Amino acid sequence: RFNHLLPSVDDVGGGGGGGDDGARVAARAAVPLMQSEGLWSVITIFACIPSTLSSVYKERALGEVDLDVVYLNGWVSVFQILLCVPMAVPSASAQQIPILDLPANTLEGWRCYMGVDTVTKHNPVPGKPLDHCESAPLYVTLYIVFNLAYNVLVILVLKYSSAMMLAMLSTILVPMSNVAFSLRFIPGHQPLRPSDLMGLLIIMLGLVMYRFYESVG
Repeated sequence: RFNHLLPSVDDVGGGGGGGDDGARVAARAAVPLMQSEGLWSVITIFACIPSTLSSVYKERALGEVDLDVVYLNGWVSVFQILLCVPMAVPSASAQQIPILDLPANTLEGWRCYMGVDTVTKHNPVPGKPLDHCESAPLYVTLYIVFNLAYNVLVILVLKYSSAMMLAMLSTILVPMSNVAFSLRFIPGHQPLRPSDLMGLLIIMLGLVMYRFYESVG
């Protein structure tokens, strides 16, 4: 998505020589792709910094003051809502959504949550698939419930354990997500690979060793 911001290679392998044109075209296409993947890798790494600082701060705050986890999670949600408004601008740019379309896009999202289709056979929009919002209230509400439960559990881990334990538990999410998305009733499910099971086994073994070593120490 950010390929147009990155430099491309006009001539791979120097000028002249008359090498394979197909290889040069493939190389020119591969370099921006690798640069884009590297950019997103760096963005992902830096994106972990705020959540890490948040976990450490919450651990210290919960250790010094007896806060209700639901109350704390409520205030976190308030600040997230305030921050999501300005962050919608770069997010829209990353998804190639015009900034001026953000209000209409948000309104259409709310309408879909209420089960009302915007893009239909009688109201088509070029380049957009038809809406199927009839099940959106159920699935979005379920997501909100599970997300709320997840965030409460995160704060409970910070309150009764540590940020280090939360970081180690978070590593389980990737292999567990792969297992979940291999279930047949999940749309777009993918077959489970042996590496997914091996990764889950290694992570679980590491968690057990960490807890055992901590209790012995």
